[in-house]
Amino acid sequence: MALLYSLGVSLALVAVISAAASPGKGAKKGISSLFKKKTNPYTVRRAFIDPVYKKQVNSSIASASAGERAALTELLTTPTAVWLSTKADVQRNRKSRIAKALKQASRWKNPPMVTLIVYNLPNRDCAAESSAGEFCCSPNKNGTCNFLDGSTMCEDGLRRYQNEYIKPLLKFVREYRKIVPMSFVVEPDSLPNLVTNLENPKCGNKATNSSYMNGIKFAVNSLSEACPHCPLYLDAAHGGWLGWEDSSVGFVKLLKKLRIVRKLRGFAINVSNYQEMGVICPEVGFCLDGANPDHECCKIDSCGLLEKFNPGHTILNYAMSLKSYVESAIDGYEPKFIVDTSRNGAGDAREDCSVWCNVRSAALGEPFTTETANKTVFDAYLYIKPPGESDGCTEILPEGGKCPRFDSVCASDDSVGSKRGEPRAPEAGDWFDYMIKGIATN
Repeated sequence: MALLYSLGVSLALVAVISAAASPGKGAKKGISSLFKKKTNPYTVRRAFIDPVYKKQVNSSIASASAGERAALTELLTTPTAVWLSTKADVQRNRKSRIAKALKQASRWKNPPMVTLIVYNLPNRDCAAESSAGEFCCSPNKNGTCNFLDGSTMCEDGLRRYQNEYIKPLLKFVREYRKIVPMSFVVEPDSLPNLVTNLENPKCGNKATNSSYMNGIKFAVNSLSEACPHCPLYLDAAHGGWLGWEDSSVGFVKLLKKLRIVRKLRGFAINVSNYQEMGVICPEVGFCLDGANPDHECCKIDSCGLLEKFNPGHTILNYAMSLKSYVESAIDGYEPKFIVDTSRNGAGDAREDCSVWCNVRSAALGEPFTTETANKTVFDAYLYIKPPGESDGCTEILPEGGKCPRFDSVCASDDSVGSKRGEPRAPEAGDWFDYMIKGIATN
């Protein structure tokens, strides 16, 4: 994914293990009554442990050293989100990620909360190459997107997105909405790209702008209508991307323009990224201008954001800062946050904090928990990006041949595959055995 910089364990483990109780015949009563306005939806049921992810982890355990095996085994009982990033993921076929996940969850006596990532906008990943999608505003003859063609309003791409992706997804949502608790993270990276990357002609043209704005609006409105009690979280990047005042204000302006905020529970932050957690400061901007240098919350700033006058120097402080901008602009709205903690366990993981691809020194962050730093703000910490899935490919794929979605960031000094002796990285979303063994043991 293209970013400016990418970025209670024992109690959580007990909860996760208990979630693996024997499956029953599935819930017979509707679950919407469990979701009350002031109730954290992630406390209604335990979080989903994905059998597909367990299978991937087990494939790495099979060839792991003793030390690696112990660390990897813990991931077998760790909840992760389920990504719906292709048409196949939402169809009724053997490759369908949503069908597998919801069917599996429905078998339990008390089906767990399944977090689903909606990620397939036309002209997806406009500021990079690694996660380019299958819908285009202006397709080339080879099926790739001509991002530079801004001559349309992306009518054809949006029509396909709605009919071939969102509407099939909605059929599953309606089928399982009374049985399986579901939450949704909507279109990672999209709105943030319209805030900061408009100078990039791939992001700044009217076709991509129309795709992202109209696509997000359609997705949120459709999901909200199909499942009114399902919490929706719009992607809001991280502090190294939107933490500055101009960027946060720009994000809020787009949010207001979309007119969807009342249908959102809040925001998902740090998705697929590495920003460290930190400690919540007493107030927003508490550490700026060199203030309070000895305070615990000001000491953690591995990417030097404070000296750049960014109050979002850690992911928790970014959330508090963004929250203040949102609430000052939208009367009566109090957003909640979920945080992707899958790979933010090592704050000093990068030499260059603009690197978002397969960071070599990254480490696992805190696994799923609702015991957050501030329960009135943060619903949950969760592995939204399943650790072990590649961020993007090296120029040459592991099996040989050039990668069609190679992004130069994936060749950075911080990225696995850039040093002699390291294996080449597979395409974004594919399992990267070498990477998970490093993340799990760092």
